[in-house]
Amino acid sequence: MADSFPDSFVKTITKPLLGYYYSCLLYTSRCMKIICIQKGIHDFSVIKEMLQFVNLAETGKKKFRNFSLGMKQRLGIAMALVNNPDFLILDEPINGLDPIAIIEFRELLEKINRERNTTILISSHILTELYQVSTRFGFIHKGEMIQEITKTDFDALCTEDIIIHVNDINLASVIVREQLTKDFTATNDQELRIHDSSLSIPVVNRLLVTNNIDISFIGKKEISLENYYTNLVKEIGGAE
Repeated sequence: MADSFPDSFVKTITKPLLGYYYSCLLYTSRCMKIICIQKGIHDFSVIKEMLQFVNLAETGKKKFRNFSLGMKQRLGIAMALVNNPDFLILDEPINGLDPIAIIEFRELLEKINRERNTTILISSHILTELYQVSTRFGFIHKGEMIQEITKTDFDALCTEDIIIHVNDINLASVIVREQLTKDFTATNDQELRIHDSSLSIPVVNRLLVTNNIDISFIGKKEISLENYYTNLVKEIGGAE
């Protein structure tokens, strides 16, 4: 039969394997069957289900080597899901993907978490993408976990500041402190950062202009995940 495998092959592939990765050169359906056997799954109906789940339903007779990188990544996810794991670990999963493939892969991860209730741990240097899919962040520096923070807490810490460049930092500081808020920082001799999220740009602008403060720039800037991590590492470096 086309779907059968030699006994010697089955005995070999079902041995316990540590750090196993199967870069398959066969047809997609056979690659999936090999993974099923390796994981002790004998009901091959899961193959069709998983290929449909990752949008590769029509690729059963297509060889792995002819896949695009995005398709290979999705097939890898299908292989990982055949035994319905509670926990999935991905290392740099979007490296080399084009923008469309990145969006599709992100949507797939959200679908896995939502529909299969699978916890996903992603190791990546592309922090902008991590921010869009993650609910908790762990920051590693020199091989050590230096901080864990939920996305909710991160957003609370990194609310948008109102950035103002003025001609008289001392007078502007007095006006802001006395009439608006004490929650601000003078970062240099021209720039104020107002951290109070209840204030709007028009309110701040109107107050300063009314008090004869020249404004060369006013706008909002939020702290990105990349900036947060960079500042965190700098703080630790300073402490060392």
